[in-house]
Formats: sequence, structure tokens, C-alpha cells
Amino acid sequence: MNETQKNVTRRPGGFWGIGTTGWIATLLYYIWETANGLTASARGTRSARTRLAIETAQSSKGMALRFGPGCPLVQLPEEDGIVLPVRSIHDLAEECMRQRGTSRYGEKLQRLPDSMTEDGVGGIPLTALVNGLANKPQLDQLIESRILAQRERIRIDSHYANGQSFTIGTRSTQVIAGNKGGGTYPGLALFVASRIHYYCEKYQLPSDIILFGTTPSALSGGDLLTAQANFATFTRQAVIAIEQPKKIVFHTFTGEELRHDKAFISRIVPWSPSTGKLSFGTREEIAAQMALAAGVILDTGYGAFSEAQFRDHEKDMLDKSRYGFRGFCRMGVARISTDRERDLTLAQAVATRLIADGLLNGTTQR
Repeated sequence: MNETQKNVTRRPGGFWGIGTTGWIATLLYYIWETANGLTASARGTRSARTRLAIETAQSSKGMALRFGPGCPLVQLPEEDGIVLPVRSIHDLAEECMRQRGTSRYGEKLQRLPDSMTEDGVGGIPLTALVNGLANKPQLDQLIESRILAQRERIRIDSHYANGQSFTIGTRSTQVIAGNKGGGTYPGLALFVASRIHYYCEKYQLPSDIILFGTTPSALSGGDLLTAQANFATFTRQAVIAIEQPKKIVFHTFTGEELRHDKAFISRIVPWSPSTGKLSFGTREEIAAQMALAAGVILDTGYGAFSEAQFRDHEKDMLDKSRYGFRGFCRMGVARISTDRERDLTLAQAVATRLIADGLLNGTTQR
């Protein structure tokens, strides 16, 4: 198999980070691709993966991480991230009140103390949603350009490999990562997923949209009760987006109603510790876990292979009488280490025992 064929077997799609945790995860996914020579600049127009981080806290712009000890600091490329403009809550509420459809958003925001979004939305998902709606044209442009890039790169991959044009049939995977107990991710994730689904449908790019998100138990700090409430509310909304998508309606500042006739979420993946006593050390650590899992799904052939061989989640979701709701998916990253010297010692001991047994029995075992 040549390198071009390897690129074709990899799954097309995008990594979308929302909120501070999502921004870090996107940066780490970029580092993963850079280290493995998988970025668009490394592979030219044959790359079938895109990235976009969406954030409300202005401090994320200057965030930088190292690939390892002694390595230089790396920032997310400017074109791969957007920080929404700083707004006050009451200004957003006033803008909401100008349209009938968004007036209920404004009424809720008016009950909140006025503050600026410079440091984020303060754990209030509604503020993030309204700020996203206020910047819908810009977000639409960024999302549409990435879906088009995925679509055309798939066409180029196939043309390059087979020497002919083709009808797009490869399913793309869109991973949306962040903190489900925060404010920005619960407020924007479903809206972003809705727009991704819209443009995938518009440009005939079949897609699976997966929600990666941390649970309140995975990240310490902050108001735990607020995090638990945000997580529970968002999870319920995500389930509705799968089972009863017609109930999910977004009202825009231009009077539009964004409705859904079919499910626009494929799977919900809660990211949490394996036990109640185990927790991730830092936000960067859990973001790295999500970025690594997304890298396996998007940038290797294993993600598509494992799903095709072991799981047909769409069939499971349709057969509710037998399985019930199947929108949740267990996924994680396991760390395994080996001690070469210890393994050699054990192997030698086993070999010595086999030889001794063979001599005692009058036979030689190989």
C-alpha cells in the first residue's frame, strides 16, 4: 500500500474544540498532526482533516504548549481558532429583545448580573449561545469553509488514487470536544453541531458528529453544583437532538428558525475518570486524552476499521425495542508500559523451566 492509499483509508472529518478545554484539545490535536506529518501543510491538498477552536475567553489567544521537554512552545495557528468578541450580558439581552424569537433568551439574560465576557461566560451556557448567535455569519463562514475543504480533499484523494472522478460516499467524522460542565461548551456545542450538520447535508458529505466532553468528576475546581447542572442539562439536550431532533430549534437575530428534521448528533461520549478515586491531574491532561482519541479516529485507519468490524451504532439506535437508547458510547485512552529487562528475565525463566521439564520427561520441547 502506497502513501496515497494510506491517506485515503484514513477517515475524513474535523476536530472542533469549544471553550477553554476545547481550545487546548484543538492545540494538542494540532501538535499531534504536526508531529506525525499529518497537517495540511505537510501533505498539501491531500489532507482530509480540518480544525477549528471556538472560545469566549480572550486569554486563550496566547495559550501555548510544548510537545515535550526541550521543545519550543507551540500556539494554535491563527486561522484555526476564533475568540468571540467581548460583549456585556445586558447588551446581548437588549439585542435579543429586538426579535420575537430571541426575546425569551433576552428575558433570561436580563435576570443575570451584568458582566463582560472577556474572561468567558462564567459558567452560564445561555450567554455562550447568545454570543454565538450574535456572531452566526462569521461562524457559518468558518464552518462552511472547513466542510468544503473536507469534501474537496476527499475528491482529490480518490482522484489521485484511482485516476478518475467519483461520487462522494465516504462518511466523515466530526469530533466536537470540550468541557460539558463548563459554560461555553454546553452553550455552543449543539448549535455548532447543527451548523456542521447543515453544511454536510448541503454539500452531500455524509457525517457522524460525535460529542466528546468531560464530566464534572473529571475536572476539579469551580462550582461543582453548577458544573453538574450544566452537564445534566446539556446531556438531556443532546439526547433530544438524537431522539427527537424536531424539538431542538434555534432562533437567530435575523428572525430565522433553525429546525431539524433528522438527528444531527451521532454519539455522546462522556469523558470521565475510570473510578471515583481517580482524577486527571490538569486540564491539559484530559484535553490530551481527547485529542489522542480523536487522532486515532481521524488520522489512522484504525478508527474506521474498528467501527466497521465491531459496531453498527446506527442499526443499534434504530432498533430501540431491543437495545433502548444507544446514543452513548464508551471511549477512552489506556496507558500501557512494559519493562524490557523484566520481560527478558521472565522469558528466560520460562524457557529454562521448559527445557528442564523436557529433560526430566526424556523429551525436548521447543
